[in-house]
Amino acid sequence: MSVRIQLSPLQHIINPASGQQQKISANEYRLLRAMPREGLAKEQLIALVWGERGRLVGDSSYYNLIYRLRRNLAAIGVADAVLSVPGFGVLLRCEVELVLSQPLAFAGRD
Repeated sequence: MSVRIQLSPLQHIINPASGQQQKISANEYRLLRAMPREGLAKEQLIALVWGERGRLVGDSSYYNLIYRLRRNLAAIGVADAVLSVPGFGVLLRCEVELVLSQPLAFAGRD
């Protein structure tokens, strides 16, 4: 994994080495925060992100989350970081560094 992104838990911001930043949703944050290197099966991902409500989550919510995460990663120049594996789930092909010492400054568009 050569691509590395930073993740701020306070503001849910992703930031690659290039310095460009992108705000992400709470669900995207939970997914990035806990994604193991070997990936997650679809059912595991749903349980991780939605918890007890996961039993009520449909395929459209799952696919929408993956789509939004891909779109936000592409916005900061980290394309193809989320790989769907048919019959399994999702692999994350970038390294995620949690930044706890100070929040990343977000200059988002309103």
